[in-house]
Amino acid sequence: MPKNRRKQGERFPKGYIKNQILLIVCQHFPKGIEEPDLRDILRKEFGIRESKGIKMHLADLEEEGLLSKISQKGKSNIWKIPTEPIFVKALGHEATPEFVTYAGRFMFSEDSKKFLECKYARSILTEDHLDQLALDFWVNYSKQFLLVVDTLKSLEEEFEDPTSFNPSKRIKESPTILSFLLFPERTVARMAEEFKEDVM
Repeated sequence: MPKNRRKQGERFPKGYIKNQILLIVCQHFPKGIEEPDLRDILRKEFGIRESKGIKMHLADLEEEGLLSKISQKGKSNIWKIPTEPIFVKALGHEATPEFVTYAGRFMFSEDSKKFLECKYARSILTEDHLDQLALDFWVNYSKQFLLVVDTLKSLEEEFEDPTSFNPSKRIKESPTILSFLLFPERTVARMAEEFKEDVM
């Protein structure tokens, strides 16, 4: 039995099935996958058999603009990652979700590796694209990171030398350092979220 398969009566976490559907479709980029094949994978790997529930998840993902459906007369629907603008019913306008939209769902989850290994991610994250990401990151954030490093080094020296121990002055001058000390987990989470939004 696959490790992801649920036991009878057990429920998956909220959003889990939708994410697995997205990962399956991302793995079949760019052609997409026929709905019966998608349902078959969900049944074999996760024990999900409720076709009505799967159809509801697919409809939701389509409404969010994360999947597009190709209807074929007399044939099964094909689900794929949109590459052309589609009408996003939930937002009321046309949009093409960017790679960051999908990455945002998976990069901070246990499925991050699975996402990065899928065909969709590999088609986007070419060497040229990654080189450009790194360059843009360095240009936009190098000064801020160097400032943080210098501040931490200075604090370290103050802590190591009891005669000049005066971290309070430094902390009072920096709301960020104070937030780290008071709410370390929340501050890291907030910075990670800002990092994701700004850099990705």
